[in-house]
Order: sequence, then structure tokens, then C-alpha cells
Amino acid sequence: MITQLQKRYPKSILETYPVLHPGITWFHIENEHQYLGIPDSDMTSEEKELLGTLFPIFKAEKLINPTTESQNWHNFLSGKNVEFPVKEGSRLRFIQFAIHSTKEGFDRIAWEEAVKSLFSNNVTLVYLSSSSGTIIETAASFVLSEEELKSSIEAFESDFYFTVHFFIGPFRDLDNQIQNDFLFEKKLFEFGRREMRKERLYTLSSIFPLYLLKSVSYKAKESCFSPLTSIFQEDKDIWRTIKLYIENNSNASLTAKQLFMHRNSLQYRIDKFTERTGFDLKSFKDAVTVYLACLDFKNEHQL
Repeated sequence: MITQLQKRYPKSILETYPVLHPGITWFHIENEHQYLGIPDSDMTSEEKELLGTLFPIFKAEKLINPTTESQNWHNFLSGKNVEFPVKEGSRLRFIQFAIHSTKEGFDRIAWEEAVKSLFSNNVTLVYLSSSSGTIIETAASFVLSEEELKSSIEAFESDFYFTVHFFIGPFRDLDNQIQNDFLFEKKLFEFGRREMRKERLYTLSSIFPLYLLKSVSYKAKESCFSPLTSIFQEDKDIWRTIKLYIENNSNASLTAKQLFMHRNSLQYRIDKFTERTGFDLKSFKDAVTVYLACLDFKNEHQL
């Protein structure tokens, strides 16, 4: 059934839970335990009414934001209210989350308390759907680090028996651009969950390079990266070595330790790579190009 609907509405979106998205109506495919979001512009009023008789329509009113503050933020981020929920000029960031595969009897209150306990200052949880939303953290002397959140994800999944993804956005000034900034970060988060499924935690830096690569034509990437791609295809170990070396800021000792390799052996492999390709990883520009090639190779081969 879902396949037939997706063929009829090629711009539709399939999710375990609906997500906030202007101009989309969500239909609950109950026997599949899925929600299908169809753009309103792709349906006639008659089609929408017919689909609504076959599949329950998800109502935005079902979103649970029990406090006035969280409801005000929900209205602001969804464009229903243009007034700032807090004082203009504040600095804050959005830490988005998406929960999947929850078990029956999921204790949302306990989950919220566990999340809030990670922060040294008060944060606001805003639900955009029954299982996705954003944590709004204002700038303070001590803010949650990427490593602290990353180490907490395993505990969350173990304690609550679900799968959860997070996106940590950068701190921003609360101004007239903040709604657009949030929507763009939300778009990046959705992209990351779709294209980088093995990851649990995303940031602007971890997603944006691949996001840019996806906007480049296949022929252009082939022309740029083919010399490197052929080497990676011959030896996936050199791909892993070079990628890790760049991610470790060219720290040979750390990279060798992670690869269980002698530092001299690692340096020999890097020197041979430079000799063969002409790319010097000590050069920032060369390293950026090689790293993009590594990401493209990983994406194309689903590594």
C-alpha cells in the first residue's frame, strides 16, 4: 500500500513518526506502523478527504508541550507566532533529537528528566512531533559538550530501549534570522539521519561537507576525485588511514595508536600516498580536498 501511495505522490515522506513540516499532511498507515507525509500542493481537496477516510490524519494539536514556555517556542519555530519567546539578543543553540523504536509504556517524563540532568542550567524541551523536537540551551559559563552528549546516548538507549539521534547546533544570537537558522539546521539533521544512518550525534561540521558534496554533479565529483577513488578502491585500508589521519588533525601518533600500527609504518603509508597522488596532507587545501574525496567514497560505497 505504501509503495503504491509513494508512486502516486513521489514527493511524499515516510517516517516512523511525523515531523513538523509546513504544508505537509501526515497520514497514519496503521498496519505498517508508519506515517506518510504528502505535500498539500500535490493533493486535491477530494484526494485529501478520501485519504483521510482510509488513514487517520495526524493532528498537530496532538503534539504535547505542557508548559507555556515550550508551547510559545513551538509556535515561534513553526511560524505561528513572530514574537520572541525570550529576550531578544539572547544567545542560544538548538540541540535537536529524534526518537525511534520506542517500546510500549515509554516513560516520557523520565526521559525528559534524564535529558535535563545533563545540563548545568535550565533548558527548554520543545516537541515538534510525538517523538522529535529540540532542546533550547542558552549560553552559560558551562555548556554541554559534544563528548558529554555522545557518552550519554548509549545510556539513554540502554535505559529507555529506543534509538535516539541528536544534532548539536552552534550558538546563535536570538534575532529575526533565528527561525530560518533553525529550519536549516532541521534540514541538515534530516539529511544526516538519511545519509549518515550509523551516526547517533551530528553537528554542523560533521554534516555540512557531505551536504555540499550531494549538491555537486556526479560528473564533477568523478573528474575531481577519480585519481583518489581508484586508490581507495584498490586498498580500502589506505582510505581509512588517510581519513582518520585528517580527522585527527594530522596527529600521526594518535592515528597510529588507533590503527594499532607503528608510527613509522603510518608515516611510510602517508608518504607513499603523497608520492602517488601529489596531495600533501600537510597542506590545508590538499587535506580538505582529500577529505572530501574520502567522504564521497564512504557515501558511494556505504562504508
